[in-house]
Amino acid sequence: MNEFTPFSIESAHKLLDNLYQHQQRFLFSEEALVEITRASIEPLLKKTCQEVAELMDFERVEIWLFNEAQTELTAETYYDNRGEISAFKNTLYAHKVPAYFEAIVDQRVLAVETIEGHPAMDGLRDSLSTEYHGMSSMLDASIVLSWGVGGVICCLSKEPRSWTPVHKQVLASIADMLAFIFDRLHRKEVEEHVYELAYRDPLTGLKNEHAFHEKVTEQLKQIPDGEQGIFIYLIIDQYADICGVLGFDAGEQVLMKIGDRLQKLLPEPATLARIGFDHFVIYAPLLFKADKMKQYMNEITNRLREPLEIVGQEVFITFSYGAAYYPTYVKDVKEGIQAAQVALEHAKKQKTRRASGHFQSYMHQFVKDHLFSEMNLRKGLDLDQFRLFYQPKVQATTGEIIGFEALIRWQHPDKGLIFPNDFIKLAESTGLIHAIGEWVINEAFKQLSQWKNTVNAHLSIAINLSSDHFLECKLPVYLVECVEKYGVGAEKLILEITENIALEDR
Repeated sequence: MNEFTPFSIESAHKLLDNLYQHQQRFLFSEEALVEITRASIEPLLKKTCQEVAELMDFERVEIWLFNEAQTELTAETYYDNRGEISAFKNTLYAHKVPAYFEAIVDQRVLAVETIEGHPAMDGLRDSLSTEYHGMSSMLDASIVLSWGVGGVICCLSKEPRSWTPVHKQVLASIADMLAFIFDRLHRKEVEEHVYELAYRDPLTGLKNEHAFHEKVTEQLKQIPDGEQGIFIYLIIDQYADICGVLGFDAGEQVLMKIGDRLQKLLPEPATLARIGFDHFVIYAPLLFKADKMKQYMNEITNRLREPLEIVGQEVFITFSYGAAYYPTYVKDVKEGIQAAQVALEHAKKQKTRRASGHFQSYMHQFVKDHLFSEMNLRKGLDLDQFRLFYQPKVQATTGEIIGFEALIRWQHPDKGLIFPNDFIKLAESTGLIHAIGEWVINEAFKQLSQWKNTVNAHLSIAINLSSDHFLECKLPVYLVECVEKYGVGAEKLILEITENIALEDR
């Protein structure tokens, strides 16, 4: 074999100095400090491969990187003095060339003077394309990163070579230079990944609530005096139905496509975020006066309503939203999101789909009163504050009392007697209507049991049932339990329902 004599200590120093200076100019440039990416380091890697090839007399120099599991090696870049080679296989797999993978992980430098027959080369020739078939010798140095061996710089020679300690030391030094670059890139990619987890919604790519809060807080600081902004809380009306019919994967596709549409319809300086399920929040400088802004938002939601192609189905969607103006009604981001949500909830009480509401000061008091009433309603049920009053039912022809209709009232300790119109809707919206309905049934049966052995035994009691309670599957079971508990004939209790319930095909 021929030992390559022209590559002297002086040549080695020259090569290392050239590469080191080139690396420093790149790494400490203003652009690299902020924008170092795999694409931005490509010229530096290409330059490194070329200079190594020219000064150490290699036909081909390549840089390969491992995946995290070290089961794959992927070509990052290469230089070939024969020109561009199109038939370049990009990936090597550990299960096909296990000896080579083991060698470059275990050895700092893999010096192969004769490729043919070398144990570490077993299977490697078959895994690579034809441009390797004329190579006689190979010199590899592992690129050792902070977390382990991250790749290899591979040098190939057509002429048989006898590798000296200088060759190995120089290539190891070059590999260390590359390790510095890839470590820096790796740290940046990890930081970006952590940022994405902390600030991005992984499904839509929009900001999450944390990032929205930070970004909009900065925007509010920069608003000139006298200018306004608007917070919008937007939801998809049919999201639960879509997931129920087409599945959660389809629901995710809907969210991704709606996220894309929102970004196109509301570009910067608007700030968008998804804050859970089908809930989106938006902040934007106030482009128009309030009346024009409502028209503008309706145009936005109309554009959003254009049908989507989801799992082969054409899906039509409507939206509801609430809006709040800064600084007229809110002073910061938290208040803005809350006020817009309150406006949405207030609007949804009027209609369940395509609802829109703009926050007004009275709405906060309405929400407080609603919450206070709900808390009191639960307390009233627990403390037995409800009462049944009995309105007689009279036979028109004889004037005889044939039964009674039970009328519920809430005997509130502070507000006095409260009529059903003031609490039944609240009970239905909170789910307490079932418990109240069962209380009415139980009280009616209790009264019937007291009349059982008196002159009033022939009387019946009629009660009104809400639609939610009437359609509750446990209602028949509870009725039977009460019949057995009080020993009263079932015909003595009359259940009254509205025409709407009677017309439903259940």
